[in-house]
Amino acid sequence: MKSPLIFFLALLLISGCSDDFDPNKFVIIEDCKVLDTQYGQTILRAPGHLCEYGGDGNVYLHMDQTLAKFDLKAQKQIWTSKSIVHHDMYLDHNKHVLYTLERDLFQRDEITYIGFKIVAHSSENGEIISEWLSSEHQQSLDLGLLITPDPMLPQLPWPVPGIPTGARRYVDANQIELVSADNPLVKHHKAQEGDLLISLMDYSTLAVIDFKTGKIRSFINIPNSEGQIHTVSFFPQGSLSVFKNLVKKSTQPMSAAQELSYPDLEKVIWQYPPQLVSDFFSPYFSSVQKVSNDLYFIVDNSEKNSAFLFVNKHSKILYKLPFTSRKDGQEQLVYRAHIIEKINFKKTFGINLP
Repeated sequence: MKSPLIFFLALLLISGCSDDFDPNKFVIIEDCKVLDTQYGQTILRAPGHLCEYGGDGNVYLHMDQTLAKFDLKAQKQIWTSKSIVHHDMYLDHNKHVLYTLERDLFQRDEITYIGFKIVAHSSENGEIISEWLSSEHQQSLDLGLLITPDPMLPQLPWPVPGIPTGARRYVDANQIELVSADNPLVKHHKAQEGDLLISLMDYSTLAVIDFKTGKIRSFINIPNSEGQIHTVSFFPQGSLSVFKNLVKKSTQPMSAAQELSYPDLEKVIWQYPPQLVSDFFSPYFSSVQKVSNDLYFIVDNSEKNSAFLFVNKHSKILYKLPFTSRKDGQEQLVYRAHIIEKINFKKTFGINLP
């Protein structure tokens, strides 16, 4: 049985990539560790799981039931706050607010349901500023997602600390970020700059939320997907990237990393693999990121591959970096990875990379 291990960030040290780019220029934060992919050495480490890079040497991370701000260079915690972060966090640098996705338990018709809540923390001290709970917006979610909560909704497939046995999943979110001024959602889906964009993964649907009023402005369905979706990103020119864990109407379970036209989401601009294959199937995890017009970065958790893939616009693999390893006799999965450009390690951390 595979157990998930979060590999959250990959840091890109060069600004341009082409077919002859050097993969040894990449380092990866593995479970909040910065690794040199050429030599396999740990450069820096933070004692957490889910990470968000804050700049200036700081990271925000989740450690069991604690949210923390950690100074990578000094290797010490700046603050901690009791919290059970679930799935994602996002830092608004301008307003010094850290948004986290956490669980929301509520009762309905004498049944315990598990939803999600968005918590805004001060990035200065970790204090909670405000919260948004799915249980307080059931009417909008029921209508927008065509949900009918009843005993037929699935129970959690494994025990979760703090969650009653037999609790049923109402709706869950696995991604959160802010809508920027140049996001095409502003033009086509009534979004406003500063709104929150979340991914309701089991419904292959995005939701735009006015966090100030709590109102859900709109829902955006990602077509031709009948499983989970991960790492949706919009681009100003009118497209989005998405990892579809289960492509709809495939002859057998298959996944796909895609760039879709927007607002015409039926049009596929780019896809990996170019033709769907059964060997490329990850039911729960994996991610895709468009790094440039000629480079896509994919986390492939399919059973036979388990690797980081650097793929060009022609869906050709430029470089494959396997990440499967063994821990306590079990294979490790990568939840997601992300490339950040132009990190100056010498200036930020006083470290000279080879």
